[in-house]
This record gives sequence, structure tokens and C-alpha cells, in this order.
Amino acid sequence: VLEIKDEIRYSVCDPLWAKVMLEYRKGEDDPIPYRAYESLADFVEPLPDSPNKPLKIAFVADWGTGTATARKVLASIAQHEPDVFIHLGDVYYSGTRQEMEDNFLKIVRESLPATTLVRALAGNHDLYSGGVGYYWLLDEIGQSASYFCLRNDHWQIMALGAPPTKED
Repeated sequence: VLEIKDEIRYSVCDPLWAKVMLEYRKGEDDPIPYRAYESLADFVEPLPDSPNKPLKIAFVADWGTGTATARKVLASIAQHEPDVFIHLGDVYYSGTRQEMEDNFLKIVRESLPATTLVRALAGNHDLYSGGVGYYWLLDEIGQSASYFCLRNDHWQIMALGAPPTKED
């Protein structure tokens, strides 16, 4: 039954897509709480570095669904014990705080080692509810803004973005 439910969930037959429009309309006059830098160094963070082992970074996108498949994907990633986990955006449906908690944060905390650095970029779904849930998530994972630079002596990973609008 769960597999059938997950198959319908997020498909074109899913009536809960109407929730996206409701969330969008509810906050359409509110500005997205974008965080700007004052100095270029404001959002540079240390990238884990160990001379004894290779750095492991996991990238996923459109993963934040909370489905059994999403849990399996993260379980597979967790087996590799990544140092860094970067989600490239889209927690479904509308990126509300509850969806961020249920479809992203709880699963990440249950699955990944506590030592894994978690970072998230914003996709369109993350901003449909005005970005409030997305920016709540950033606070929960200790990320200062919707863009960042991870750097060590050997690598620099830059996650860039422009100030979002609701039309994005």
C-alpha cells in the first residue's frame, strides 16, 4: 500500500499539488527572507579535511519527498559515510516548515552520521511558501544563507544563487 501511495504521490494525478497554489497565494505579498552578505568572507565555511582519508561529498536534488524511495536513497548515501551532504533543492510540495522538517530534516538526522556537514540550496518548490520553511531549515542545519563557500587547503566548493523572487 505504501508503494502505491508513493507512486501516486507527486505524480500528475496527485490532488495535493493544489496545496502549492494555496501556499503560494497565502504568502504572495510577503518578501522572501533572503540573507545578503556584508563581506565576501561572510559565508565561507571550513570544508572538512583529513590527510588520512579522502573527502566524501554527496549531492542530491529533488530528493525531499519523504517517500520510502527517498529514505532508501539517503540510506544508500549514509553507507558511504559522507563528510558533506548537499541538497540541490526542492523539498515537496511547497517548502513549508512542516515539509522541511518531515521530508528533509528528520530523515537526514535519522540516516546520516551526526558528523556529516549538511547544506541545502533552494529550488523552486522551496520558495513556493515564501521561503519561510527553507530559511527555517537553514537555521536548523547551521547554514547562514542560501549560498555558501566550503573551503579547505585543497578544495573550494561554491554554491551560488541570486536573490530569489516568487516567480523563480
